[in-house]
Amino acid sequence: MNCVKLIQSILIIGCFSLVGCSNKNKINQISSEVKTLDTKFNKMSSDVNNMHSDIQNAKNNAVRANQRLDNQVTNYRK
Repeated sequence: MNCVKLIQSILIIGCFSLVGCSNKNKINQISSEVKTLDTKFNKMSSDVNNMHSDIQNAKNNAVRANQRLDNQVTNYRK
């Protein structure tokens, strides 16, 4: 009777340890995927920030160009 309980406990512990290993592999895989996504997100975020400054520069240049055109039109007479 004690031998049967001992074998059952060894089997139960073995099953739990195998389940733990398979879950750990999946957790490691998911963790690496999350790190990859985090890296991609950070890169995209920095790209967006760079685009904001480029857009602001383009707007400023457009305003200056429009002012120059407005000044030329007001000074032009036939």
